[in-house]
Amino acid sequence: QVQACNASGCSAYKASSAVTVTIPPATAPSLSVPASSSTGSYTVGWSGVGGATSYTLQEQVSGGSWATIQSSSATSKALSGKGNGTYGYRVQACNAGGCGAWSGTGSIAVALVPAVPSGAVVVDYFPNSSTEGNKAQWNAVSGATRYEAIRNDTGASVYSGTATSFVIGTAKIPALPPYYAFSVRACNAAGCSAWAVG
Repeated sequence: QVQACNASGCSAYKASSAVTVTIPPATAPSLSVPASSSTGSYTVGWSGVGGATSYTLQEQVSGGSWATIQSSSATSKALSGKGNGTYGYRVQACNAGGCGAWSGTGSIAVALVPAVPSGAVVVDYFPNSSTEGNKAQWNAVSGATRYEAIRNDTGASVYSGTATSFVIGTAKIPALPPYYAFSVRACNAAGCSAWAVG
């Protein structure tokens, strides 16, 4: 409050309006990000900061620009549907006075397990005019680095490689070539799909 004065005396006091002082959070949250995911679903979390009323979470995809994906009082965010790649995250604590420093960047590598191969089938194979064979084949799967195949009757491994077919066996015509039903799955560093029955 304030009053005006001179040699004759002072006026009544005049009270000011209230002043609210809000200091921005002094520290950055401690961020927790999983190292990897094979499903594209995971949760990013962080510690609470004294005096904070909200937190701003940003995401960076494969080293690109930062984008805000959440601004709320929550101290975590569940994410899903992420494709193959590297995702970076940072968070800051905020209140009416402003925002504090950004946390350190946490990164996660997403490597999805390949889908189940489609089109698995055994087809006739003729390497030349006098030879007939049977060949197992299937459609390529995005993200797969190799394929594994087994015999359905014995479970024995019969193929492991990058091609999308292999020869079951051949015989000189008119002899019947070797034949067996098979199952195949697609694999990469994250794991293998379920089996597709051919």
